[in-house]
Amino acid sequence: MAAVSVTLAFLPRAHAQGGPMPIGQVSAVTPLKTCPSGFYSPAPPATQTVCYSAAVDCPNTNSIWFTFSYVVPANPIGTIAIFSSAGGTSPSTDGGNDEDFAMDYYNANYAVIQSAWGYDWEDTNGLVPIANQQYNILNAACRPATLLSYIDSNVNFHVSGKPVCAQGSSAGSGGIGYGLTWYNTGSFLTNVELLSGPVFSNIKAGCQVGNSAATCENMCSSAACGGGSGVCGTQSCINGSAFKCSPGTLNEVAASPWTGDPHYIDGYARAVQNWTGSLTPACNNSQGQSTGGNDPTWLAMSIVNGQGGTFTYGSGFQGMGGWLCYSNQTSGGSCGPACPNNSGPQGEIFYDQFSASNSGGVNGYIITGIQQCSGAEGVAATGSYDPDFPNQGESGKTAIENHMEQFCAPQQ
Repeated sequence: MAAVSVTLAFLPRAHAQGGPMPIGQVSAVTPLKTCPSGFYSPAPPATQTVCYSAAVDCPNTNSIWFTFSYVVPANPIGTIAIFSSAGGTSPSTDGGNDEDFAMDYYNANYAVIQSAWGYDWEDTNGLVPIANQQYNILNAACRPATLLSYIDSNVNFHVSGKPVCAQGSSAGSGGIGYGLTWYNTGSFLTNVELLSGPVFSNIKAGCQVGNSAATCENMCSSAACGGGSGVCGTQSCINGSAFKCSPGTLNEVAASPWTGDPHYIDGYARAVQNWTGSLTPACNNSQGQSTGGNDPTWLAMSIVNGQGGTFTYGSGFQGMGGWLCYSNQTSGGSCGPACPNNSGPQGEIFYDQFSASNSGGVNGYIITGIQQCSGAEGVAATGSYDPDFPNQGESGKTAIENHMEQFCAPQQ
């Protein structure tokens, strides 16, 4: 492969709705002799995956090192970047599905990029905290957005003239959501697949507890919320939107209302607490202390915060797949007390906003309630299936890949 440039800076672009926020820069791009574990590489004699170390520097964040891979087939039709869940420090999470997705997309003739951050990408102050630098996930989201911009702007890491697309799981889908809304990545991305998220759509709704009625999302339905039943219980409820929910998903909702609580629980709350600066009282404090004083801080760093951003993207943006757990496997104890978790209702907050902004466009936009997820977020796990193809037995993973391959394509 030809030598790559070691530094690429991006300037803010004009934006109609309070943005975009400035992109950072990628530097010190260095090929590695071998790829670490978790990065997909095809078997010889196919072209082998090449991995690189690099750094990203963004405003109001510490520098962060990361590793990324690039593998390109003989006749590529586009490039897909895959972002893993949690802190993104491993290239393949969700039970190894990211590596499997990379293999399948490569075999479908896409160039594929995976990445692994040196520490949690959501942590603006990672490794060596800087005095007076505020923790802020919105600022930290500059990092995955900068990587996507680097891919799009550097012909060494995408197929020139062909679509650039992205897929992310859980917090990885959150990074993509921030990029679309605040960092103008929708100006060049063609399609995105968002699995179990975006989970940072409203961090305030995820963290607040004790001082006000909790919110609850009525998924894929604009009908009035039923009081005193289901997951919502007696909590106040936000009516969702049925726009662009798949036909099979609408049938699910008609048979049994789909509601969900956006509160972060267990390990999810602890992770967000760390990424937002260990505020006191803590995110979703189990003792029920009033957290009203932190609500503005949490809201301001959310994807949907009411302070700007955009939910309409470039003319080349062709599709968005939202994949959320409608039901969960119960056999074998695969779904414990953290299940269902916040990923569905947090995602719905983003999709409600996107739906309201795009009622007349984006043909490839669809939200699907996957049946029989394994665990809290396993939309692509073994045993899951797409409600739109119950007789064909189409798995969640197959449905996601089909949607990506349909809309990560050159415009007709």
